[in-house]
Amino acid sequence: MIERENPARFAEIVGEVPVTSPEAVDEIVRRADADQRRWATTPLPDRLTALTRVADAIDIAIQDLATLLARESGKVRPDCLGELGFAVR
Repeated sequence: MIERENPARFAEIVGEVPVTSPEAVDEIVRRADADQRRWATTPLPDRLTALTRVADAIDIAIQDLATLLARESGKVRPDCLGELGFAVR
């Protein structure tokens, strides 16, 4: 496992992810590329609907997401709120 520490508080582990082999990374990148190509051919109204749903979900969870972003990046929480608000807009 790879642990992600809070850069402002090194003893605080924010999360962890499993180590991935190079072969698995290659497959993940191939799938992501295929997904992006499908997304690019999705009609604009459908893409806008999907992005609006994501923006709404971020807006609903913005306080918790700002706290998490601050913990994993070491930034101050008001900056994280600003970044997330910008993403929603």
